Amino acid sequence: MASLKLTYSEVYNQVSDYLGKGLTPAGADLTRMKSITLRAYRKFLYPINPATGKHHLWSFLHYPTVLTTIAGQYIYEFPDDFSSLIVSFTSTDTQTYINPIPKSVWQILNMHTIATTVTTSYPQFYAIRAGRYIKEIGQKYEVVFWPEPDSNYIYEYTYEIEPPALSATTDYFVGGARASEAILQLALAEAELQEEEKGGVQYQEAQRIVMAMISADNRNTPKSVGYNGDPSMYPETRGYTHISEVTYTTD
Repeated sequence: MASLKLTYSEVYNQVSDYLGKGLTPAGADLTRMKSITLRAYRKFLYPINPATGKHHLWSFLHYPTVLTTIAGQYIYEFPDDFSSLIVSFTSTDTQTYINPIPKSVWQILNMHTIATTVTTSYPQFYAIRAGRYIKEIGQKYEVVFWPEPDSNYIYEYTYEIEPPALSATTDYFVGGARASEAILQLALAEAELQEEEKGGVQYQEAQRIVMAMISADNRNTPKSVGYNGDPSMYPETRGYTHISEVTYTTD
């Protein structure tokens, strides 16, 4: 079935045509058109909302998933495409366990370090830190829990994905048909900027399309994705019906 979504090659071929290189660029011209297109793609993925001056997070970059802890392991790697946490860890058994509360990496590691015994229970605090760097993947991230889990606990969370770079000619951009149209216009604006050394008609049209998409995306995104304030303001958020006992194991 035909699709209204634009492929990678359909966009960079249009850029090539706009720059007077025809619809089938090759060699150095092809490399240049791909570079312009990917630069436009990055700008689309992380746009600044002119109305607020703040970064806009596209709802189609939200990815809900689960993490299951393992007894004796308190550090877990996030998926390769993890960019940032959007919705914090929520226990699937909310009647029994409270959700872990975010702390700084220093605080979490300090709690693990100063303990003279190994502390185990369900996770009560967590911190996110940079993990391994793998050149084929990029920067990895991981979550560190305290205390050390003593069993399998399941947590739902939502993170912002970092889409991979496009390579095949038939690859699609993230976000669907409207997104690919916006990316095409951003690529034309990028080409215009290189040719004219300033933004013109293509740039203005790109801004209009992206702003319209941001407005539509805001209507589809909840105003709140969960409580993100100081939990001490609401002591009842620490309430529970039952919790596992914290176990201290002598080294």
